Amino acid sequence: RLSLFSAVIAIVGLPSLSFLYGTGSVPAPGQLAVIATASITAVGSTALLSYCFSPYIHTMEQLEQDRNLLRATTRDILAREVVTVFDPKDVTASTNNARPFCNFMLGGRPFYVHPELVNDDKLRAQLVGEPPQEQDKKIRKDDDEFF
Repeated sequence: RLSLFSAVIAIVGLPSLSFLYGTGSVPAPGQLAVIATASITAVGSTALLSYCFSPYIHTMEQLEQDRNLLRATTRDILAREVVTVFDPKDVTASTNNARPFCNFMLGGRPFYVHPELVNDDKLRAQLVGEPPQEQDKKIRKDDDEFF
């Protein structure tokens, strides 16, 4: 939300301040160059953050009514929850993908889950395609919603 807020401030606030206080001291092309540079930087960084972190799964849990389905919660650019219910059999591996934070695809959408947080070996192999590591096989002492 903060990045989106700063992008809006850059797009609206910089031109307003420039035209209110910048007249006379800086030529108009210079003002436009500064406004364009700052706006492109603010919007570009917000778009890049959204692109990189939108696949990140914040919570993933099994549905109680159907043990074969999983519910994954991600966030969009406005920090709203996006809930996706899926069958792990529908997952495709994300091989040769240059996108950051993406280790599996579902219906063309990228998702990222930390492999070490998926304790079920079969589910980990389905989602991220890697067998469990010996150091990852820890006994969890806390009871939480992660597998």
